[in-house]
Amino acid sequence: MAIKQISFDFWNTLFRANPAYGEARNKYLAESKFNLNGLSASEVHDAYKSVDWRIDWLIDRTGYSYAPVQLYGMVAYELGYHQATSGDLLSMGEAFAELFQKHPPTLYSPDTLHVLKELSGLSYGISIGSNTGFIPGSLLRNVCLEPLDIEFNFMVFSDEIHYAKPHAGFFGEVYGKADNVFRFRGINRKQILHIGDNLITDVAGPMAAGLDAFLINDGTFTISDLMTKISHEANV
Repeated sequence: MAIKQISFDFWNTLFRANPAYGEARNKYLAESKFNLNGLSASEVHDAYKSVDWRIDWLIDRTGYSYAPVQLYGMVAYELGYHQATSGDLLSMGEAFAELFQKHPPTLYSPDTLHVLKELSGLSYGISIGSNTGFIPGSLLRNVCLEPLDIEFNFMVFSDEIHYAKPHAGFFGEVYGKADNVFRFRGINRKQILHIGDNLITDVAGPMAAGLDAFLINDGTFTISDLMTKISHEANV
């Protein structure tokens, strides 16, 4: 069945994290008022990642999203700052945003932009469907995606809805938006192909919700293999 809409994950699918951002973030936290435990930048990194891993574990199993500010509070707690106010967490979020804009993510591969432009030229609908974590969807949209000069039909970010991948509600949102885009031509769930790097959130999740899926950057396939996948689906 011919694919009409292609949904892309963001992290480790289209973009990879900038190591300079992580280093700057760890330095900021180590020198901040939140670090009451006096952790080194390396220890701060471990504390930050422990929160990141716990949240990923929970999301994989529940499919419910966490707002970035909730994650800031968890990091502050790990650093020994147990009485963080909303103002404190806003300050941390602003610092993260400033560093993120200074050290933005980079495209995952040299082929990424070429493939996106090729798909756009072939009149496929292109969208983003991604969990966010510490960096809100608004920043991913403004700092990374809009400068690509690619016409995305829509973007679904977990911090902007109640669900995260792999929850069926997340992919229901993707389908609902695609259905609106193709309301005069029609689209069914199997005509939406989700692309990502995670077996649970980017393959099991969309397929359980009735969408198609394709795993890349796993050591087997890359974004360059996407056109072959689409051509195969059109002939099935």
